[in-house]
Amino acid sequence: MYNQGPSRGGNFQPYSHVVPTQFLFQNQQPQMGVGMPYSGQLPYQQPLNQGYSAGIVQWNNAPSMNFHGMGSGYGSSSSAGPSRTRSSPRVYPVPSSTRPRDQYSGMPGTSRSHNATKHIRNTTRLRPNPLVSTPLKRGHVGGEKERKDEPDMKKKRVVDKLRATLPPASKNDTNANITAEIWKYFERNKQSDSMYERKVDLRNALYAVFKEVFPYSGLYMVGSSMSGFATQTSDMDLCLMVTAQQIEGKKEAVEILIAIQNALRRSKFVQQSQVIRAKVPILKFKDSLRSIECDLNINNPVGIRNTHLLRYYASMDWRVRPLVLFVKKWARFHDINDASKQTVSSYSLCLMVLHYLQAGCKPPVLDSVQKLYPDLFNFGDDVRNLQMNVKIEFKSENTDSLGDLFLGFLKYYTHEFDFESDVASVRQGIRLPVHLVKTWTRPAELTMWKCLKVEEPFDKSNTARSCYDEATFARVQRVIARSYRTLCVKRDVNALLSSPF
Repeated sequence: MYNQGPSRGGNFQPYSHVVPTQFLFQNQQPQMGVGMPYSGQLPYQQPLNQGYSAGIVQWNNAPSMNFHGMGSGYGSSSSAGPSRTRSSPRVYPVPSSTRPRDQYSGMPGTSRSHNATKHIRNTTRLRPNPLVSTPLKRGHVGGEKERKDEPDMKKKRVVDKLRATLPPASKNDTNANITAEIWKYFERNKQSDSMYERKVDLRNALYAVFKEVFPYSGLYMVGSSMSGFATQTSDMDLCLMVTAQQIEGKKEAVEILIAIQNALRRSKFVQQSQVIRAKVPILKFKDSLRSIECDLNINNPVGIRNTHLLRYYASMDWRVRPLVLFVKKWARFHDINDASKQTVSSYSLCLMVLHYLQAGCKPPVLDSVQKLYPDLFNFGDDVRNLQMNVKIEFKSENTDSLGDLFLGFLKYYTHEFDFESDVASVRQGIRLPVHLVKTWTRPAELTMWKCLKVEEPFDKSNTARSCYDEATFARVQRVIARSYRTLCVKRDVNALLSSPF
């Protein structure tokens, strides 16, 4: 039923592991007609001693981009050279038995390759992933010798160092205490480089297992782990693309997940695998070596596009990631960040923050990247053609601090955003009237525009449809309004995190 080979006379386009040439460094030009392996900005990995039973190390996602080292303009197809490289990189041959012929790549931006990849190269880790690291140029303090002081003095020095990492523009603001607490939380809880590399290693090992069942598939890291909005304890979301065509119905997706589950049972590093038969079926399992929890879905290209979109927003302004992470922490504390409880999902909450930064700030912190670069986020493009190395030419004139923005976020959704008639649209960067949104909604789905309304940037549905119960939604509104009033008086975020509202 799930034959992975090209069908006769059909337009089947399989996914595979050949890496597109635009993700190679300029000094690593491919030979004519040869599909070159990815040997650039992927963090250095130890493929044979990680404890995973993987014989192939590769990554079907776009590489870990260092955003301040990208091309100079839109449409750039090459990236800057490495800051340091190994003089003679170790080369691991790919077994011929695991190398399908004439494939398409699971990485964005690929084209047909005449020969299969012959080697997988590994280089040293170049620079830290910009989505999990804070640039040194923003005032990192390091190299200081620790003195034997009292515990209180040590705690004070830690707080002072965390404040010192703040960009200069955000210092001495009226909400300095709020800013410092948000930044401190971000620095302590953001996904680290080492955790990011562990997830990449795990993805490589899983892909080697999945290819035994679906040799022409492509495996993508999606969600917060890839977009930049993950914490140190976030799970890893994965999307397995088995075909460029649509999977018909939930039944087929469940059958594919069961086949994957059976294959994972032979892997010692996978534990607690379970198929969840939800609207979007997923396979949940846990990596026993690193204790990383994973959610795998099948053929969900919208999820790949969303990750691609959010990754660019995360790179546009340094304040975006700390603000999103703290808003999620605040929402979880008050139990309004769980779609299974009919409250707001993490993705919808992230879109609400981005929408506020577009439409609720003067001047705006963000603009709509889908309006700035429509070709880059064209919904009709194949996900394999998505580009991750384009430099977004946008600089905000807004100088508000993190404290100002968090307080403004609460004010916007307390007094300015009309939940009855407004739809939060990141795609347009404005508030859309609900009667307009209903004009392009199918009649059978009009009921989704109830209570909280957040437009999905690509398929234009309501991502917050889980928050449909009026009593539950009233509690969400009450938490936002009470948080705003409390913060206006106390000017201390700890007052919001002492007891649930």
